Amino acid sequence: MAPTVSPLPPLGLSQAEAEQRLRQGQGNTVDIKTSRSLSEIILGNLLQIANVVLLVIMGVLFLVGKPAEALSTGGVVFVNIFLGAFQEFRAKRKLDQIALLNRPRVTVIRDGREQVISQSEVVVGDALVLRAGDQAVVDGQRVAVPGREHTRLEMDESLLTGESDLIRKQPGDEIFSGSFCVIGEGVYIAEKVGNESFAQKITAGAREFTRVVTPLQAQISILVRVLVVAALGFSLLVALQYAYAERDFAEAIEDMAVIIALVPQGLLLMITVAYALGALRIAQKGALVQQSNAVESLSNVDVLCLDKTGTLTTNRILFHALHPLNGTETEGLQARLANYIASTGAKNRTAEALAEVFQGQASTPVAEIPFSSARKWAGASFEGNGTYIFGAPEMIAPALGPAETDLSRRSRASWHTVACACCCLPTRPMWCARCPKPTNPPCPATCVAWAWSALRTNCAPMCGPCWISFGAGAFGSGSSPAITRTRSRHWPIKRASRQKPTVPSPENNSKA
Repeated sequence: MAPTVSPLPPLGLSQAEAEQRLRQGQGNTVDIKTSRSLSEIILGNLLQIANVVLLVIMGVLFLVGKPAEALSTGGVVFVNIFLGAFQEFRAKRKLDQIALLNRPRVTVIRDGREQVISQSEVVVGDALVLRAGDQAVVDGQRVAVPGREHTRLEMDESLLTGESDLIRKQPGDEIFSGSFCVIGEGVYIAEKVGNESFAQKITAGAREFTRVVTPLQAQISILVRVLVVAALGFSLLVALQYAYAERDFAEAIEDMAVIIALVPQGLLLMITVAYALGALRIAQKGALVQQSNAVESLSNVDVLCLDKTGTLTTNRILFHALHPLNGTETEGLQARLANYIASTGAKNRTAEALAEVFQGQASTPVAEIPFSSARKWAGASFEGNGTYIFGAPEMIAPALGPAETDLSRRSRASWHTVACACCCLPTRPMWCARCPKPTNPPCPATCVAWAWSALRTNCAPMCGPCWISFGAGAFGSGSSPAITRTRSRHWPIKRASRQKPTVPSPENNSKA
């Protein structure tokens, strides 16, 4: 007697359950907070120590009958506030426009039927349907749908990670808000909604504002405080002389004006104008300056951390050359590569660059492991034609034996190298292909300027470590300050640890 299989519970909620959870505050309601209001920006600039001191001086000058000097001091305060507030308000408008999520309508399963609703009506526990072109609006886990457990679902998480590779999602895998469904379809259960979702946390972090005081501002603030204390001391002496030494009031006023001149109003104005001009020049280059004093921060940089794709290089990959490894016969090599590319479901940019050059005949793999940025390799088995491993050189090289030296040498000579090994051949390595990414036009000159400034540069590329030494030469830094490879501790999504592929033997290649 065959064992009985318990049916899967129905997907999604009922309409009544969804409405109840919405009333309980479990809906996808987003509290959109702008970075700062205009009044907060003006108040923040007004209450800076230098402006407060100048306002006090302006009041004193009015009291002692010096309206022209008072208006002059007030003009300095106005210019300080206007330039600072204008720059920060301009940055605020840009920050308020940041949004990783569109405001699409989504498809959910309620009462056993698909319904199209506003994303603000999604609640915890809803079953959301993803099809090609849909954006995930909340975080959750993919679930198996009866009869469609093996449906392929690949997501584009480039808005979250900066990596353009498609990520295949199996039942049980987490789906992040802000990612897009590119291939296939699937259903996931909403777990984190509203401000708790991943996309909203990234957006809130980008809009967060923290006022930072630069070293020059700190030194000027100390100088102003010292001079203010000195001015107060001298003012007290003048007042005592006027009270007890029977001095003329006009003489006391003149002494007070001299004392007030101790505070360097022109220096404060000069710093503000210099900051504003620097911020304006940076803004003309397309950069966002939240605070005008960030201009000074650029002159105090010791370590520069860079991403590669889209920053140093364009987001394109071009095929350059194909190299047989370790004496591998070249006959039929291009045909094997073309057939492999045509037969697998790889949709990343490297595969697309190779597919533009090599046109092959597609066949159905017996088994396939898709490429991911976590593994950095892919594999496919073909009946009667062996198993092929395709990926980054440093992931494949340890399994190649004598060919490892040849592969390492070639990979060091190129920015972006992919290698392939075939498990059905006497010599497992087959070839490596050089597919460089073109550099952004301004980057070489910029990197040379940083290098000559004795700046240490840290780069967090997803490609192999060989990119670093090659990239340093390509950008003209040569043997200038070292460019080192690092990885951010705050990478947006912690993926599975990288595992090197275990190259199977020919007789077991169907289990790749």
